Amino acid sequence: MNKKKFLAMLLACVMMLALATGCGGKDAAAPADSAPADSGASSDASSDADSDTASDSGPYKIALIQQHQTNAFQIAVTEAAEAKAAELGAELKILSADQDAATQISQIEQCVTEGYQAILFEPVDPDGLRDAAKNAADAGVVVINIISACTDWEGAGISAVSYGNNVKAGETEMQQVADLLGGKGNIAILTGPSADAGGLQRMEGYENILANYVVIEENTDDTDVVGMGSKITVKDVATGEEESYQVVGSQEADPMNGRISEESPFGKALLGKAIGDVAVVEAPAGNIEYQVVAIQR
Repeated sequence: MNKKKFLAMLLACVMMLALATGCGGKDAAAPADSAPADSGASSDASSDADSDTASDSGPYKIALIQQHQTNAFQIAVTEAAEAKAAELGAELKILSADQDAATQISQIEQCVTEGYQAILFEPVDPDGLRDAAKNAADAGVVVINIISACTDWEGAGISAVSYGNNVKAGETEMQQVADLLGGKGNIAILTGPSADAGGLQRMEGYENILANYVVIEENTDDTDVVGMGSKITVKDVATGEEESYQVVGSQEADPMNGRISEESPFGKALLGKAIGDVAVVEAPAGNIEYQVVAIQR
């Protein structure tokens, strides 16, 4: 296999995804020994693909592993990937991790085992997926990170990244709101379960703009549901005792200091719960019920 040619073809596919979804402000990069995404890789890959779109043993096997497939953006990515794969004559496998980092790690490992030559993946947990991506790259798989970037992606052996700047997007959106309000007024931000890094980055962009408008009042009160980054107070239904926690990623978890992982049984039981809801946590001594008393972002 000509790895440089194959990488160029994949970068063309990545660019197609970005254009098809209208995602502005993407950053794409590649190591020095591969075709950089901003140096005409798309056109070069198209001509290369016409003359050599298959490996020695058949069509290239490419896997696209997404965080989830529950909104119009993800569906558009899926459709664009399928169209480009058909154009390039590649075999494409699309998987959804359903917002579960452990599932995504297993999917990456399975694709390596099944002999996929390239994996494009949107990490559920940019910190937690790094090692799985590195193991795949060490096994000779071309790994490309899309939509959100893994921590130290170059050190993980990831060949390229293509992702939107969620902080900048959040700033653009909130600036538009501020302009429409004439720089003063009240706003409410209804985020739903922000259980992914992109959502938190978008919120960071909102906060950056709101800091410039002291007369705009932000309302993200306790009517939201529990998600990544939520600070919550829960009550043990049996004892009436209340405790406060923050839901964080697995790499940031510190239960002794009130920081619980979203992947832990406790964290999973609480995600998506609203004030007044009861979460049932499985424990060796029997199920424990916790009622959500307060939620803050």
